[in-house]
Amino acid sequence: MCQLLKDYPSAVKSITCDRGSEFINQGYVGLIESKGNKIYLANAYSPQERGCNENHNGLLREYYPKGTDLTPVDQQELNQAVESTKKNIELEVGSIGIPQRIT
Repeated sequence: MCQLLKDYPSAVKSITCDRGSEFINQGYVGLIESKGNKIYLANAYSPQERGCNENHNGLLREYYPKGTDLTPVDQQELNQAVESTKKNIELEVGSIGIPQRIT
């Protein structure tokens, strides 16, 4: 995540995460916050507090239903599924008159 923030510094203003172990390390959190990003911790069992994340999970569930073993899925196949969901988002955004590309 730190590499993504370094590569795209103006793209991320805040991060809302669950209570996963990756955000327990206060040094890691401090490093992210030192770059000017805010970190918000969602309450347990409150997916509505992570709306964008849950939306993307739902889109990817069309390709990989819940409970699917992702061990045999390689990065290229996952990238194709992500690209397909992005195209669907672009179509939806375009259909309501917002001429902007989602990247």
